[in-house]
Amino acid sequence: MKPARVAVLGGGAVLSLALVAPFSVLLLAAGAGSGSGACGGTPAVGVEAVNVNAVAGLGGEQLYIAGTMIAVGQKMGLDARAQTIGIMVGLGESNLTNLDVGDTAGPDSRGFLQQRDNGAWGSYTDRMDPAIASENFFKALQGVSGWEAMSPTGAAHAVQRNADPNYYTRYFTEAAQVVANATGQPAEQAAAVTCTTDAAPGVVSPGGTAAAQAAVAWAMARRGTPYQWGGAGPTGPWDCSGFTQAAYAAAGVALARDTYGQASNGVAVSRDQVQVGDLWLPEPGHVELVISATQAVESPHTGAVVQVSQLGPVGVFRRVAQ
Repeated sequence: MKPARVAVLGGGAVLSLALVAPFSVLLLAAGAGSGSGACGGTPAVGVEAVNVNAVAGLGGEQLYIAGTMIAVGQKMGLDARAQTIGIMVGLGESNLTNLDVGDTAGPDSRGFLQQRDNGAWGSYTDRMDPAIASENFFKALQGVSGWEAMSPTGAAHAVQRNADPNYYTRYFTEAAQVVANATGQPAEQAAAVTCTTDAAPGVVSPGGTAAAQAAVAWAMARRGTPYQWGGAGPTGPWDCSGFTQAAYAAAGVALARDTYGQASNGVAVSRDQVQVGDLWLPEPGHVELVISATQAVESPHTGAVVQVSQLGPVGVFRRVAQ
């Protein structure tokens, strides 16, 4: 028999009485940690109230599953952005419902993350347990090289292998608001890729095409690689134009090999129109890859490494991913 439902949280959110106590304890205990994402994201904070109904109209079971996943992410030391990626996948796969059925593409998929019966996600019981399923998802996410610098849907796709690599994008805004409501952190915090390993902390803005975001994600994941004059190809090391060429090659876009050729690739854009993935040529013979309105990632010169730098006010800007 299902327990009676009672209102327990602000904004009209409802949970069954049987779920309230473990839900609250789990979240508050997880929030006590000080872990952060691998790129130095802000640690998640404790949860006092989750007002999901006012954001997305989610019911008691969905709210409980969302809260469980957020708590597991916190316990594992993952930041709000990683938690948002998880909630985004849960929304896209099942609308945060613990499904005991698969679909045409994956008839053996189970649980709110629709994890397959292929040995990677544990037993049937594991896949149907929201906490274990969440932990296995986050472990798989952590195993993706450079996931911190990927777009949210790119990171999710690397784990889930959906037929459409951009499928989860439509669920990101809702997921960010769910996590913001749970953690008290701004939803915008989950929208930007934040890494603090550079002299200038790198923040990749949303926007641009899927190819542009993919090229930037590839480039950001290779920070720290030494510069090599004449270097090119998929594995590096690279010079400046070899680096931008390789980044876009990874995204399926062909660029000229040298800076002079890249200065003619794509279309010209003005400084106030710049967006993620545009090429920036601040001077003849040098090119960088724009990651935001104020920053770019580059392989600068001999003795340096791939790094984030500040975007200057002058130079040539080219949009090569339409």
